Amino acid sequence: FLLRRWVGSDGGRLEEDERVLEVGRAKTRWIFELWRGLTGLMRKGKEEERKVDVEIVRRNRMPWYVAVIGMVVLSSVQRILRDEEEERRREMGRPGKTQKLVRAASDLAQSGPRDIVIVTTASLPWMTGTSINPLIRALQLLDVGHAVTLVLPFLPPEEQDQAFHGSAYFDSQQDQETFVRGWIREQAPGKEEKMGLLFYLGKYSVDFGSILPVGDVTEIFQAAPHSDFCILEEPEHLTWFHFGRRWTDIFDYVVGIMHTNYLAYAWRFGFFGPVKTVFLYGVNLLVCEIHCNRVIKLSDAVQYLPKATTCNVHGVRERFLTIGMDAGTVPQDFTQGAYFLGKMAWEKGYRHLFILATAYHRRTQNILSIVLYGNGHDLPAIRHACEVNPSLAGVKFYGDALDHGSPDLRKYRVFLNPATSDVICTATAEALAMGKIVVVRKHPSNAFFSIFRNCITFSSEDDFAQAVDSAMSMTPLPLSKEERSALSWTAATDRLVDASRMDPNSPLRNKFGLALHRFHRAFTQFLRP
Repeated sequence: FLLRRWVGSDGGRLEEDERVLEVGRAKTRWIFELWRGLTGLMRKGKEEERKVDVEIVRRNRMPWYVAVIGMVVLSSVQRILRDEEEERRREMGRPGKTQKLVRAASDLAQSGPRDIVIVTTASLPWMTGTSINPLIRALQLLDVGHAVTLVLPFLPPEEQDQAFHGSAYFDSQQDQETFVRGWIREQAPGKEEKMGLLFYLGKYSVDFGSILPVGDVTEIFQAAPHSDFCILEEPEHLTWFHFGRRWTDIFDYVVGIMHTNYLAYAWRFGFFGPVKTVFLYGVNLLVCEIHCNRVIKLSDAVQYLPKATTCNVHGVRERFLTIGMDAGTVPQDFTQGAYFLGKMAWEKGYRHLFILATAYHRRTQNILSIVLYGNGHDLPAIRHACEVNPSLAGVKFYGDALDHGSPDLRKYRVFLNPATSDVICTATAEALAMGKIVVVRKHPSNAFFSIFRNCITFSSEDDFAQAVDSAMSMTPLPLSKEERSALSWTAATDRLVDASRMDPNSPLRNKFGLALHRFHRAFTQFLRP
């Protein structure tokens, strides 16, 4: 009946009207076959009509995989609609997740202490930004009066050397907890017992030079009587392979803070680097949409992300600001030239540094003298690159990863950091706080630093030569009151409170949030060993 109406037949028998058959094949091939393939309906009628139907099917048969895909899509849509309706009904009976209260949960400035969980991807003794900054943030939130639990990764003993480089070894989580609390005692006496510490099992990834979670991290919160506010430090990193519940289902409000530009890491993965970068871009979009109510980018060096705002919510420890105040009164303490402190990985800007140092030699006929502090898996290759290039004869290495406030580093005048892979460099902020001159590339990752008087930016090889010569010859200016305040953790926490608030125009959840979570969860469960 539908076939005849579609082609405008006069109602005659199909086998008697060849025109109807030909036009019908052209117009109804996919509709007709999809209908038959998905519903299993068979036409009823006379034997002659059934023979014609069989002939149409034989000549224009839909590939079996198209029918399967169609069935899966329709089934998924039905499940999405059903689950969305079920969740909507649950929401109506659960006051903790109404639109009004979720917006209230996003405001850390509201009266009364909050239960805050901070989950990060690195831990002491690894002196990296993703281990230090979340720990200092937790201490700062303790000062404000909140109850804070810090969740850290624990590496198996056989993998600890890849991250810690021999600085410490732990046979158990209790040993590492003792070490972390000892560090807290040195930085903030009396707070080491006030902060809660939990651990999840991690695995070191050589490709990304970081620690990935093993298993479902959310399982440690299953027995929690109330889950209030969660901060995911590097949310994409924590959820690439997450196959458990959505973080937004466990906590009233979840904020993700983007620390690292992993796209820059993926781009350098050999021949297929660009393909991996595009894939990773999409995965980051997916997991942040699923697991976060709000995303904070430390700078616009990070890709576009849903529910995101750009704000530097990091600060520097008070001891660095104290060193800077002392240096401002005794500028002659800067007796050495330029240095750089960072992990020995090509992604941290060493390739850019060597290219610029070579260009500096070519333009000025002078060798750039700089001391590199740090260790990492690329240290032998970085050393070799210096040995074979005469223009890099002034590059010296100091293999230990010193604390930036070490007396050995206070004597340097210039912190030189040409990297563009960082979202925002903690070492650059610490150098500014200590009253040093910093030379950085003009880039979104350095936009926050460019407002400081002791910051010199460059955008080309010629600019770099001029910036270095200028930095080596000038006396650092003492930090103003406004500059010290901008670098402090007090100001950073205030910025975090403002940036964490839920966007008034954003919905409570994305319409396809459950569908995205189901797809990602099915994929990650398939990848499980």
